[in-house]
Amino acid sequence: MPKMSYAGCPGPSAAISAQFTLKMCVAAGNCKKKFTKTPYFGGSRTFKVIDVDTNKKSLPPVLVMISSMSLPIYTNGFKISMEKTVVVLFTHRRENINCRLKIDDKYVRVENKAKFLGLVFDSKLTWNHHVNHAVDKCKKRLNLLRAISGNKWGASKKTLLLVYRSLIRSVIEYGCIAYDSMGVENKRKLDSIQAQALRIACGAVAGTATAALQVDAGEPPLQLRRLQQQIQYAAKVKCDEHHPASSVF
Repeated sequence: MPKMSYAGCPGPSAAISAQFTLKMCVAAGNCKKKFTKTPYFGGSRTFKVIDVDTNKKSLPPVLVMISSMSLPIYTNGFKISMEKTVVVLFTHRRENINCRLKIDDKYVRVENKAKFLGLVFDSKLTWNHHVNHAVDKCKKRLNLLRAISGNKWGASKKTLLLVYRSLIRSVIEYGCIAYDSMGVENKRKLDSIQAQALRIACGAVAGTATAALQVDAGEPPLQLRRLQQQIQYAAKVKCDEHHPASSVF
């Protein structure tokens, strides 16, 4: 006799995204408000209301959307965790906007940033919080690179570059298609991490030019790699007319 699960799918599981997509489609179909499907990084779907008037200081359509989504979500087996749910208002306006949302008679806390699938989104999309998070994470991994390197002992240059690409570059480039719009200062922080890692891998002295390190290690600049990934993703979307992100390009 098959076992019944009342707490959701065990993670990580491929059934989670399929179950989420199915449930949200049914929930949105039961709502009186019109919704449109938009893709997000998880490969599934989320829903947004199409008639939100952001020119007003209050956002009543969002309140209507939350209230109309609440009942079908609970009916379809979802339970919203208020501890993990936050509201982030993406805007460059300086004046305060009343965006207090209530779900099941409980107010959702409003914050200026939220972490979603490994990316930290701030309200102005400057990516400062995400870049700082990535830099702090990479600095700890640079210590590992230093621990296994040495002039007369330790791992070879090939092994050190493999560790850099696996543990450090992967963190820097995660979601780079989205946050490539960051400012020059944030790009310098990431370039500094790459320079430090290549300096350790190549055994170069302090003050060695970053361009010389990149040539010696066979590593292109991060900006060129971000551009390459954007072009590859755009070509992938253009080749499939049914791709969820085809309307963006």
